[in-house]
Amino acid sequence: MRDENITNYSMTNLDELSAVAAADGRISETDIRRILQFRDDPSDESWISGGAK
Repeated sequence: MRDENITNYSMTNLDELSAVAAADGRISETDIRRILQFRDDPSDESWISGGAK
């Protein structure tokens, strides 16, 4: 998009997608915490086991 000089506007984000998926029963709260922990610090591998920071 940058190469074609196209402006992109995101309509949502991972937090919102996770909340909707949880409300629909598609993902657990535990898995959401793990996904967001990975997003925030991928080098901290404690998200793999579900450990909190």
